[in-house]
Amino acid sequence: MSAGNFNMLCKLWRATLLPHDDPLLFSNYAKLCQTINKTPVGGVTWESISLSYGGLQTDNAAPSWMESTYEIWYRDPRLLFKGMLENPEF
Repeated sequence: MSAGNFNMLCKLWRATLLPHDDPLLFSNYAKLCQTINKTPVGGVTWESISLSYGGLQTDNAAPSWMESTYEIWYRDPRLLFKGMLENPEF
């Protein structure tokens, strides 16, 4: 989800919480990223991969996503899960 879309989602979420006076976990995309980056993950590093569409394209009117390359950042979920299982506090 893009940062702009996430920020819009936070505004909608905040509106649903106002009647209950409940706090919002993340006020915006930057706060979400700060929380993710502060979360201890047992030394599992960030990795990235570049992805692009490799299928057939329509004639001259191909959507922009078919011609773009996307960089995906992630932490290996197997290593994260292994770290959780090894943690006696978990």
